[in-house]
Amino acid sequence: VLGTKLKTRLIAAFIVLALLPTTVLFFFSIHFISTSIAFWFNTPVEQTLDASLDVGQKLYEYIENKNEFFAKRAAFQIDSRKLLAPGNEQKLTRYAQVIQRAFNRHAVEIYTPDAKRVSLSLDNELERLHFGLLNSRDLTGIPPGAASRTLSQFRKQGELLRTIATIPFNSKPAEAKAFIVITTLMAPELSQDLQAILKGKEEYQQLKLAKKPAQVSYYIYLSVVALLVVFCAIWFGFQLAKTITIPIMKFAEGTQRVTDGDLNYQIDFETDDELGTLIKSFNSMTTELAAGREQIALSGQMLKQQNAELEKSRQYIEIVLKNITAGVVSVDNQGVITTINKAAESMLNIEAGQILNRNFQSVLSDDHLKIAQTLYDQAVQGNESLELPLSLTISGTPKHFSLTCNTLKDDLDNHMGVVLVFDDVTELEKAQRIAAWREV
Repeated sequence: VLGTKLKTRLIAAFIVLALLPTTVLFFFSIHFISTSIAFWFNTPVEQTLDASLDVGQKLYEYIENKNEFFAKRAAFQIDSRKLLAPGNEQKLTRYAQVIQRAFNRHAVEIYTPDAKRVSLSLDNELERLHFGLLNSRDLTGIPPGAASRTLSQFRKQGELLRTIATIPFNSKPAEAKAFIVITTLMAPELSQDLQAILKGKEEYQQLKLAKKPAQVSYYIYLSVVALLVVFCAIWFGFQLAKTITIPIMKFAEGTQRVTDGDLNYQIDFETDDELGTLIKSFNSMTTELAAGREQIALSGQMLKQQNAELEKSRQYIEIVLKNITAGVVSVDNQGVITTINKAAESMLNIEAGQILNRNFQSVLSDDHLKIAQTLYDQAVQGNESLELPLSLTISGTPKHFSLTCNTLKDDLDNHMGVVLVFDDVTELEKAQRIAAWREV
């Protein structure tokens, strides 16, 4: 059977040197990777991060609730004492200082509805800190259904939690008389720790999302390594089978030589296996290809000679048409004008470029078209040759022609078109009439 010896050698080398050890190593590695990834993403780590993040969120909520509570009390006192009335600016400032110290908050601010700060009381810790103004969007951005809104701002001294509430408390932002802002400064260490916990939670979630892709990637890498091992074993098997590499190389060289055009190349190698049969077939193929190429070259040379003769005949016909005095016009079987010589152009006072490759029905009109259509129809109906006189007025001058119409047919008697040959007999008829008058 063709390929038995070669197949036996390759399969034996592949099984012994590749499949058995590679399979054992592959499954052991998969088990090790699965166990390791499961250990990396164990449950206690996630629970610890969730608990830490929950503690931080509760601390923020506690500070925001305290700020909102103090803002509610202060807003009630300001509204009930009418401290927002004109002329009470100093009382409002003193009251802001009082509640800032009494509530032990780091800052208390009062804003008008148009976002103008009319009072500011700062803790000594924040006196050197740049305390920016809030804009209308910040003040009126209290969510519907909520009594206050807290903004977080990071500074070098720590994180500022600025809780905004309306005066009167819990009124709509558009209907508020003013806004009160209670600020608490969180220590930078605490703020940084909470941010680190949040960042660690986010990174852990990202790693958790990458668990499955990472596991698949390791499996792919392991599969690639296993395949490399298998391919290396195959290569080693081919090295052991050196007895077959030499004829393969010679065969590859032969195919390259044939590709380059050397069809006379023969592989000089003999062997008693299937490669020997293949080499014999290759040598037989190149012999037949070389013979076929010689035959094609000979046919091509003969075709060139025939084309040269046809070109010479065509040029000769063109020269004849240019130099004869009779006018010649040919029309194909579709009514398209294909030929007109110089004599016809002169007699008819036209230029070849205006009518060549156009249908005569689009070129002629009126009586001229009727005459041409009649001649063409008679030729198509089987009249192989027609002779008749023809009188036309060309550029205002009457002229007389002797017209011969012949049908063109090929070797299979198929209609190919019509050729018109005509002579200008205007002067001849004039001379005949003069001679006739003289006789009278």
